[in-house]
Amino acid sequence: MGLVIIGIYTLNMNGLLGASYMMLSHGLISSAMFFSIGLLYKIYGTRSIIYYSSIAHFMPRFSMCFFVFSLANMSFPGTAGFPGEILIFAGMMQDNLFISFLVAIGSIFGGVYSIWLLTRILYGQISPKISTYRDLKPSERKILNFLLLLVFGFGLFPFLIFDFLKPMCIFFTNVIHV
Repeated sequence: MGLVIIGIYTLNMNGLLGASYMMLSHGLISSAMFFSIGLLYKIYGTRSIIYYSSIAHFMPRFSMCFFVFSLANMSFPGTAGFPGEILIFAGMMQDNLFISFLVAIGSIFGGVYSIWLLTRILYGQISPKISTYRDLKPSERKILNFLLLLVFGFGLFPFLIFDFLKPMCIFFTNVIHV
């Protein structure tokens, strides 16, 4: 969400449009990640990350969804976070190249943490603390599939949402520059 603040402070069309889009995609991606972690808590009854490892061996459907949501969290191309982040970086580079470089380094560290979290939860040695394993129930699959559809829809067809957001951003850029 720090990128959203930076996008707003650029006060240009790319930054504002990217910030608006990033707020929508962040709400979607965060909901998907929290839902995924909530499923793990519901199944295994613990919130401690030290108990989770090798989930991919026992929950392949869940692991696939969690992998895609983690990619979206890193703003991987084709997912919901990418168009907004690209526009915010374009707006930052119009405004201040040095700040853009610093923020890019921070984004890289965020991606490294997401990869660490992903590998920590999905792979590794089987945890002896967890005795029951199961994959997703049909109702859980439907919710995750819907969230996957939205994550890819926002990432592959951003122009549908940009058409809605652009008039508001034009209005704000005109008000700011008056």
